[in-house]
Amino acid sequence: APAAVLVAVVLVVAALVGLSRLVGPDGRRPDETTARRAPASVAAHELYVRGTDQAGLRSAEGAREAVRQLRQAVALDSTYAPAWAGLSRLYLVLGHTERRPGELFPLAGQAADRALGLDSLLAEGYAARGLVRLFKDYDVAGAEADLSRSIALDAAEALPRQWLTALYILTERPVLALEQAELALESDPLSPSAHAEVAHALVVNGRYAEALERLERIADVEPPLLRTPLIVAHALSL
Repeated sequence: APAAVLVAVVLVVAALVGLSRLVGPDGRRPDETTARRAPASVAAHELYVRGTDQAGLRSAEGAREAVRQLRQAVALDSTYAPAWAGLSRLYLVLGHTERRPGELFPLAGQAADRALGLDSLLAEGYAARGLVRLFKDYDVAGAEADLSRSIALDAAEALPRQWLTALYILTERPVLALEQAELALESDPLSPSAHAEVAHALVVNGRYAEALERLERIADVEPPLLRTPLIVAHALSL
């Protein structure tokens, strides 16, 4: 169990960033019916799209550049809630990877609160605050509530389910972890990170061969997911 918890902490950090689906000009997908304010600046939206591109966030350099882009986005439009939510997640990532939690975790919390203050129905905002509660505040119940709220607001989005998967692994609830991982993959079957989370959940359920087979499906993804070798190592160590 301790090894599973340690690996889960590392892996959830690797899964924090990016959007897994195309979004519209207000940060939501075009098929959503609730009207939302579009960003005031086309340039701010372009920076948001670039700053939340998953493939560009698979390196420390890419994450730093994404923070720069999202800071520019909110400088151009300080009321653009999705950009604040994306910035929150990236502050958490850099707080871990650059070992600057004291500096960056409070900024993550402020950004998540700003996103929800601007849009109280923003699924991405609840997901961001859930991650802040998990990693900054160590509030597992609050994190689970916010991630569940995010899913309730946008059940088609895969990433909050992936993060909830990681939370269930951290709290040693493997059956629930696999359930959420499979739902995430159902939402976005072409998402490399969704396949990786299914593999991770299979590992903690003792299904090691299935986990390795799942990872084979994303072996050729470039740039590679940082968590893949960690999941392989975890499976082979058990």
